[in-house]
Amino acid sequence: MTHSETRQKPNVLFILTDQQRYDALSCHGHIPVSTPNFDRIARQGVRFDHAVTTCPLCVPARQSLLTGQTVIQHGLFINDHTVDERTPTWGDVLRNAGYQTLSFGKSHGINQGFTVVDPPYGTYYDHQAGALPNRQDQLYDWTPAAWPHGRTVVTSEEPVERFFDVLVAEQVKKQMRDLSHSSEPWALHVGFFYPHPPYVLPKEFAELVDVDAIELPQFDRSELETKTVGQRNMYERFFDLPDQQKKQMIAGYWGCVAFVDYCVGLLIDELARLGMEEDTVVCLCSDHGEMNGEHGLYSKFSSAYDAEVRVPLVWKWPRHLPAGICDSSLVSLTDIMPTILDMTQEHCPETCSGISLLPRMRGQTDDEHRDFVTAVTGWHEYPDLRPYGHMIRTRTHKLVHYMNDTCELYDLEADPSERVNQWSNPDFKEMRDSLQTMLLNDIFYQTAHSRSSLL
Repeated sequence: MTHSETRQKPNVLFILTDQQRYDALSCHGHIPVSTPNFDRIARQGVRFDHAVTTCPLCVPARQSLLTGQTVIQHGLFINDHTVDERTPTWGDVLRNAGYQTLSFGKSHGINQGFTVVDPPYGTYYDHQAGALPNRQDQLYDWTPAAWPHGRTVVTSEEPVERFFDVLVAEQVKKQMRDLSHSSEPWALHVGFFYPHPPYVLPKEFAELVDVDAIELPQFDRSELETKTVGQRNMYERFFDLPDQQKKQMIAGYWGCVAFVDYCVGLLIDELARLGMEEDTVVCLCSDHGEMNGEHGLYSKFSSAYDAEVRVPLVWKWPRHLPAGICDSSLVSLTDIMPTILDMTQEHCPETCSGISLLPRMRGQTDDEHRDFVTAVTGWHEYPDLRPYGHMIRTRTHKLVHYMNDTCELYDLEADPSERVNQWSNPDFKEMRDSLQTMLLNDIFYQTAHSRSSLL
């Protein structure tokens, strides 16, 4: 008798990487590394290649994907946060429905509704710090001046088996083995550290990418003349670096992508070995992207370019979802909660503003999922580098309205790389005014449906 014959509700394996770009899957297109495990999930399920975060920063984005609320609605704009536990998460709903809900690995404390399983040892930085005692000040200094140091690939003498993400994967594998004997459904929230910096890697991954073969993204310094002061300051102060150092930073990022793909493979292989694939919804996504050299920038949260705000989002559920589908609909991280609850046949709380993707994945609707998506960006701690702003993105255009900086407007059909800012172009006045009105109306709606007004 299979697990599906003894259990009506599906399990949920939710895999969250950190700072993974939307195109950091080899099935998306040409990248310097292979990601066979990401690709396997995509080949067996549905991939959304226009999934957009609610904020290119860890905590705000993670709260959105757990609660189905935008940043304006849940109120967490920075990583220093106090979670309002009155707002239900999909973990809360599943736990109340009889699911065993467990959280593993990196979560930034955003794990309401889940029992937190202690990490293998220490924090996700301990294995790096132990291997590099003379570089800790550089690697773990999160002020902007230190960013380039943490983004140069560093080879660790630690074996693969001792790295945090691998240890987390082994914890999850053991838990799945234990749960395979249970008649109760389960939901596991698995947070991996990579490809977030510092780029400290075991030798086989640190040397995976030929640094000299890296092609730097096209960038002309004059492009910054029509962009925000924050972007100009970010580039001129921290990233006006020798080309070889930039290549090392990019190579480090792609090495981390390959490494986290390896860790995901450990989970998927174990799920198949246990015969639990057909009973388990697998969702793979990330909280936000990474500039990785585009527009002369590295890191995140300094802009609303697609490199920062678009993320991978892949769903797999054998016999219930089609396989090998790539959907270009605009979707938001807020759509994760209602989709999971739709799949598990649980009621979605009114506090959730997301829209279930299940009907679309099953081909039950031909309508556009969304006409637009929105996000916020900026950090009050570094206003001269990361100006606070609101983004609205349609299929064809993107507008970013900054509170105290140059605003941006891009024609994504003619300029998919977002190089030419059309904000001041009179030919785009009608489009600019239309998008501004849409954005303002949506901000009013989100504010009216914020956590304080719904609870």
